[in-house]
Amino acid sequence: MISGYTKDTPYQDEIEQLREGLERFGLRYKFYGYDCTGDWTKNTMYKAKIVKTALEEYPDTDICWLDADAIIKRSPSVLLGLHEQDFDICCHFREKPNSNTINLQTGTIVFRNNEIVRSIVEDWANSSRVDWDHRLFQSLFENEYANKIRVYPLPESYIKINPKGHDIDDLECVIGHKQLSRSQRKALQRSSKH
Repeated sequence: MISGYTKDTPYQDEIEQLREGLERFGLRYKFYGYDCTGDWTKNTMYKAKIVKTALEEYPDTDICWLDADAIIKRSPSVLLGLHEQDFDICCHFREKPNSNTINLQTGTIVFRNNEIVRSIVEDWANSSRVDWDHRLFQSLFENEYANKIRVYPLPESYIKINPKGHDIDDLECVIGHKQLSRSQRKALQRSSKH
């Protein structure tokens, strides 16, 4: 399991709670810290670079990314059993409320360490377009890599998003995501205007 966090921000504090969950369930992990760019969107784009680095550092291991504000509430048995499955990427697609849009979720995502995955991650990490990390990845998935990537569906309970204004402790899931981005995106936008 890997994650990344922006140094000297609330994400650095959040990752300690993720660490506690990983250690509670005896899961191996590595965290990558990086300096804030001053732009929340550009910060999210570090995810691709971190995944690329991890695929290179651990060439015989599949890589599971968890966002820094994720918490592990129960043993992630689906993730632990993925070595028996045939896939390139294990992820969840979420239907956006009140629309026909389907979003590929990257808060919890597993990358099989193989040639096609290293290729899409390389293109993701080298993208010059500034956009949220999951939008960039989904664009590659649906365009340049359309019908080339085998997907294993990740249950929603592994990437459950905490509703705004609710306590994460009340969220029924295996892995929950606090959505710290709701406040951090706005805070960085305010500070960059000064």
